[in-house]
Amino acid sequence: MNIHRYLSEKRLKLFKEEGILGISNIEKCRNHENELLRDNLEGVKSYRDENGPNTYDTDFLREFYKDSNIRIQSSDPKKKAFVKMLNGTIFSVNYQNAFLFCTSAGDIQVMKKKFSTEKYFEIIRPEKLGNHILTELNKQYRVIAYCFDTVEYVTSKNLKNLQEKHKNNIKLNLYPNETISESNMDLLKRSFNNYFQKEAAFFSDEKEYRFVYLVDGKIPIEHVNIKLHKNVIKKSVHFV
Repeated sequence: MNIHRYLSEKRLKLFKEEGILGISNIEKCRNHENELLRDNLEGVKSYRDENGPNTYDTDFLREFYKDSNIRIQSSDPKKKAFVKMLNGTIFSVNYQNAFLFCTSAGDIQVMKKKFSTEKYFEIIRPEKLGNHILTELNKQYRVIAYCFDTVEYVTSKNLKNLQEKHKNNIKLNLYPNETISESNMDLLKRSFNNYFQKEAAFFSDEKEYRFVYLVDGKIPIEHVNIKLHKNVIKKSVHFV
């Protein structure tokens, strides 16, 4: 699979000459200035009630608040709590923000138009590049888990139509002798599964391969710059 990174002429020159590469994040993609690339559901789990009003109990709502700080409960621990949703109500939870480096295996001419640029480079060794991005990000942030993989395109990210899965090929980046609980590992797998799902109707033409890095701590709103070693660039990237 040939994957490409599309970027402005200025950013390409900076990467080619100085090794400086911009890394975006999930939240920024939700608010992308390019409407064709903006995805309001990046890292979001949602349910849209299209036949309301309906009343839901905590067994249903637990699918959402188990991954967040939200808690919905009755004042009587022996009784269920209920929430009434009107027609068109969207109930959603945003997963933790994560660093994101996106590439595409889509048709080059179509992608040039969609990304509004003629400039791109080819990634010939994705894992090598991804691991080096990890090394450099880890100098500025505490990366705890990461994954490189193709995006799964789904008909809808509405939880009603979406079978929640676990992303089992994530890798941990822990300190020596550091461990992670089974429940937290389960949460990581669900989170990463969400990071790698996009709605087919709007994004399937991109045939995206992405690199996701989850960190311990807050991520800046804008992208961050990292500097890659020229030898790594030479072995993992082909400039067209």
